[in-house]
Amino acid sequence: MTVETESPRGYFLVFSHETGEVIIEEAPSQQDMLKWLQTKVGGYIEIVGCPESDLCIIGNENGQLLQLPINPRVLCYFGTVVVVASRRNRFVGMPLLRALLIKSAMDELQRERLMREIV
Repeated sequence: MTVETESPRGYFLVFSHETGEVIIEEAPSQQDMLKWLQTKVGGYIEIVGCPESDLCIIGNENGQLLQLPINPRVLCYFGTVVVVASRRNRFVGMPLLRALLIKSAMDELQRERLMREIV
């Protein structure tokens, strides 16, 4: 039996526009954060905070202008988006359990959406 170990930096959720998957990835170091996020979203980042939460959604600032496809999981965004935690105006990784719970909820929403399309 293998045991998952927590990363000291925590985890981010990457919502791929190419595959529609939600991928849990280890958060980068603070010094690599901006470059990592820009690479994931494919350009300049746009940050949207969630008022009732410590989570932020990060997408491509010019996603619509660049005609990136609409993200199949986060329908109001173009291209790949990343969900991160925020603490004291810094992006931080979330614990693995929290990332897994969010991923599970998003997978369930996707299943429900697909079932409505079939019916």
